[in-house]
Amino acid sequence: MAIESPAAWADILDRLESAPSDAWQERANFLERLVGLGPPKEDRLEDRAVEMLEALATNPKWEIRRAVADVLPHLSHVKTQSLLDRLGCDANKWVRESARWARKKLRINSSIDKRDRKYDQIRKLILQLKRKHPDEITDEIADEVLKIAFKAGEKYYEELAAEAVHQTN
Repeated sequence: MAIESPAAWADILDRLESAPSDAWQERANFLERLVGLGPPKEDRLEDRAVEMLEALATNPKWEIRRAVADVLPHLSHVKTQSLLDRLGCDANKWVRESARWARKKLRINSSIDKRDRKYDQIRKLILQLKRKHPDEITDEIADEVLKIAFKAGEKYYEELAAEAVHQTN
């Protein structure tokens, strides 16, 4: 997935907004392009996108509603889940199927975000240590320590989760 600038999101949202309402294929293409951009990175763009997607989620063309479902996992807005719930009950089976897959992607994206935040926290601590000891800790050593720390954390988590499952049985 390409990570683009907020300007790319703004440009596509402008085009989507100005596209004639009867140009459903053009609108669907713009929605597909949003999927390829990755997350918008700015709250104002996400708010604007969700506002537009809410309106498009009721579009008479099922292709538009399906494209809306495809965009939603790339947003972290509070209304994302309710929009997916609405699309999950759509009359068209392709829209419902896209909403189902979008829910799965949203759960995966959420767990990846949590993992990335933890990774960033560990990296920040290692960089603080590197600043204290710049001669002893090279970039290569810092990277290796980060990998080791993250593997150790994942192993500890897996053991903890296994123990919790064992205790519930």
